[in-house]
Amino acid sequence: SDLIDALPSAPINAGSYVAVATYSPDANHTGNSNSAPFTINALAATWTTNNNSKTYNQGADPSPLTTSSGNTFLPADGVYAVYTRAAGQNVSPYHITATLHSTKLSDAQLALNYGITNTGATFTINKAATGEVLVSSANPSVFGQAVTFTATLSNTSGTGVVPTGTVQFVVDGSNLGTPVALVGGVAVSISDTFLTGASHTVRAIYTNSDGNFASPATSPTLTQVVQQIAVEGTVLFIGSNGATTNDQVQINPIGASNSGSTGVQISTYLNNVDIDNLKYSQAFSAITIFLQGGNDNVRLADSLTINAMITAGNGNDKVTLGNGNNTVMLGNGNDYVQAGNGNNKITVGN
Repeated sequence: SDLIDALPSAPINAGSYVAVATYSPDANHTGNSNSAPFTINALAATWTTNNNSKTYNQGADPSPLTTSSGNTFLPADGVYAVYTRAAGQNVSPYHITATLHSTKLSDAQLALNYGITNTGATFTINKAATGEVLVSSANPSVFGQAVTFTATLSNTSGTGVVPTGTVQFVVDGSNLGTPVALVGGVAVSISDTFLTGASHTVRAIYTNSDGNFASPATSPTLTQVVQQIAVEGTVLFIGSNGATTNDQVQINPIGASNSGSTGVQISTYLNNVDIDNLKYSQAFSAITIFLQGGNDNVRLADSLTINAMITAGNGNDKVTLGNGNNTVMLGNGNDYVQAGNGNNKITVGN
């Protein structure tokens, strides 16, 4: 212990000391001295550091990393904190350490003179928010037409990086294939050919793979409309709903050209419903006809040069082709095919 004896000033640092009282003798008194322990206790103080956060891939940490404050520290000591945190840039909580210093005291004196409670805080890197858009390759489509769905994920937090993970496409509550990995934020489903039903509910459920992106609050939903006749670009699609029989399709040219290059007129009897003289005043590059039942009758005007692909089910089917390059696929039955002048490929059953 230090000795305190006629010192010019009292000690200021916490610690255990000996206080000595000395009486000097004079003519009438005998001199004497005595001592006693003297303790300067450390001052209890609390340093409170605030939590802070950022979003995944947001960039550098904020500067300063956080804020904090002290309680019962002497203002004259000028106590302040320097912040560091555990390393890492993925989504997770990281510990913040607040290392205290003083503008007056050395680090050793600061630790000696204060009994400090300093537990640090937490710096959280939060998941980036995402948005999702779901589209169909053809909506409406016709029965038997191959349709794919595309889900596009975006980072709505504004931190630039593209979401990673997979998308599970779901049609009417059932999975359409297996989860599809995102490539550049985009996933495309396998194709689906809707054979029944006028509409179907399609969803795209996003799952992040690295833990750095949140799923959208609501998975997008799309209503896929399926009908008997539809146009996609320059392709005319015709299809029947379910395995009905005795479907009929007749296609004739309209306009200035007998080849169909100036438009076509369609008359159908599909699923026991007549559609007469439906006209399209545009050029078509192809016609696709998909009939699920049997005993069907398809007639393309002799002068048509539009390439056609015709599929029919089992039954006694009759197909008359124009002069385009046609593909015909028929099921089992006693089928009749009359071909024009094009290069035709015909497949029939037994």
